[in-house]
Amino acid sequence: MIRIRYTGLTTADLNPEWTALGELFVHVEADISIWDGERELYSEILFPVLELASRVHDWTRVDSVDREDFELDSLSFEETGVVRIVRFGPGWSLGSVHEPGRWSGRYSLEEVDAAVLPFVRRVRAEAEAKVGIDLSMLFEES
Repeated sequence: MIRIRYTGLTTADLNPEWTALGELFVHVEADISIWDGERELYSEILFPVLELASRVHDWTRVDSVDREDFELDSLSFEETGVVRIVRFGPGWSLGSVHEPGRWSGRYSLEEVDAAVLPFVRRVRAEAEAKVGIDLSMLFEES
């Protein structure tokens, strides 16, 4: 079972006067870890969790037939793919360019969505409480 965990969500570096989307993406951070069962695939301190939640939410909104690989193109990292969800044959695996040999097992798209959407909802709720504004513009339901 895939799990995306985070702890210590912080907005300490977010200036209350900043309203730019990029500032929210960069400065709403937490320590993150991605797990497949009992095996840790990737972890990072002060990771831009709001950016990941928004981008992976957009990815889950694409119809399963048209869904392409997900590679986080983050404002906080030079590399693309710090978090990746890649199709391997009939299944999907999670991994990171920072851990190139470490992939999750193969999961159905429904299982992947079921793993990432609770993370998205939790980050959104906690970030809205911390920032004090409605973040629905980052989580369009189209």
